[in-house]
Amino acid sequence: MSIKTLKSRFDGTIVFNCPGCKKIHQINVDSPRMRDEKLVIYSFNNDHLMPTISPDILRKWWKSGTNGCCHSKVMNGMIYFFPDSTHDLSGKTIELPSFTESKIRYWTDNPDDYLINK
Repeated sequence: MSIKTLKSRFDGTIVFNCPGCKKIHQINVDSPRMRDEKLVIYSFNNDHLMPTISPDILRKWWKSGTNGCCHSKVMNGMIYFFPDSTHDLSGKTIELPSFTESKIRYWTDNPDDYLINK
């Protein structure tokens, strides 16, 4: 089994490994708090093996005097990086990486839901 997204321990969110900026992206899919704050609520197909998330995901940062941007779209277990992304995968499409067992145990309250070797 190749788990690519997880329902996170944080209310109404999922997480995935981003191979572009090499960070975990946490996405709000059903968070009442986020809805109350009028922040983006993403749609998710509830398939942790072949996830599709929309709309596209834009993360920006400022670090050590440099602007950074990770702009992506997740479809059918693949991640496409828009050309405005500032990392090496800009303009490319690759398979969304899977979670390791230790990351599954860290990010979710119910790791046994995702692990095949209990």
